[in-house]
Formats: sequence, C-alpha cells, structure tokens
Amino acid sequence: NIKWDYQYNTAELMAYRGFKGKMLLILQCIFGALLIADIAREVRDVVYAVQHDKLYKEYLQHYNNLLDWAHCCLMIATFGLWGYYTIMADSTAMLSSYPIIKDL
Repeated sequence: NIKWDYQYNTAELMAYRGFKGKMLLILQCIFGALLIADIAREVRDVVYAVQHDKLYKEYLQHYNNLLDWAHCCLMIATFGLWGYYTIMADSTAMLSSYPIIKDL
C-alpha cells in the first residue's frame, strides 16, 4: 500500500472552464480593449504632432509619452505570451492512464 501525501501545485490547462474561467476571460477581454484604446490614443497624439510639425519639439520631449509607448510594447508582448501559452495548453494531450508501474 503506497501512501500518497503529496500536495500538487499545478497549472490549469483549461483556464476558461466554469464560472471563474468565464469571469477571467471577460476581464482579459476588457483589459485587451483598454489596451487597444490606449494605443489608439497614443497614435492619435503622434498623428496630431506630425501634422502640426511638433513631433520632436513637444511630443518626444515629454518622457511620459516614451514611457507610454514602452508600456504598450510590454503589454503587447504580454498578450503575445498569453496567447502562446493558451495555444500550447490547448494542444496538450492528456492520456487517460499512464502505465508507470506496468513492469512491477
């Protein structure tokens, strides 16, 4: 008789299952929409600065604008990694049984 007293700390492969998963998906979609709105606002500011010939004189002189672009790039990279993780987790095939003690 083998005593199994292990505590497993595993990652959820199907993160969007159940009520908690649906709430997580909704929050992530809201986050994505807000990120897109933030990027659109920054693009609008750049277009305005280029049209009024103030790109270097005003837009790039404020370090907050560069910080916003760095933040947007970091969030886009985060979304990319999240998408990659989701695709890899969905493609994981779990067997119904693993014959680990077959030879005993």
